[in-house]
Amino acid sequence: MNSTLPPFVIADLYKNTLVVTGDVKTGSKNDDPQFTTKKTEEVAEPLPPVNKKWWLGDNKRNIAVIVNDEENAFINDDDLSTLMKLLEALKMNMGDIAIINIKQHDINFALLKEQLQPRYALMFGVTTQQIQLPFTMPDYQVQQHGNCTILSAPAITLSVIKDDKAINAEKRKLWESLKRIFS
Repeated sequence: MNSTLPPFVIADLYKNTLVVTGDVKTGSKNDDPQFTTKKTEEVAEPLPPVNKKWWLGDNKRNIAVIVNDEENAFINDDDLSTLMKLLEALKMNMGDIAIINIKQHDINFALLKEQLQPRYALMFGVTTQQIQLPFTMPDYQVQQHGNCTILSAPAITLSVIKDDKAINAEKRKLWESLKRIFS
């Protein structure tokens, strides 16, 4: 039994390896196009392109602020407001940092180092495993890795709730750690 599959079926079966010789529409020399397969290299998952900006801010002082926000492109307005107050207290602004939301952009520390060259990485609600660092660290501990000073803090430290004693205590711990880093 000799059967021939239609060209569109063959093309669908071999999406990444099919090479068509001859004109499929006219059949060139005969009515049947000739199909051959070509082995292609396995393509790794693409990284965000260098020229496509996947962070918010100008990164003038090489400070990566990494957040984990499912609902916003970068960071919600309330958390941004708290972050801006912290930056102002440290005599910085949005132009000095790059905000990266790992829920919207699949990044790792190697990519951060390559494209943003951070001297500081401030992680809010992000673990070292989520950005593929080879270690763990407790919140508010300052850690050096790859010429970068890293600080991890719970996402709640960016909360605008002012009357909660537990949140205020967390904010004090964050502030003390930030002073150690940027003094």
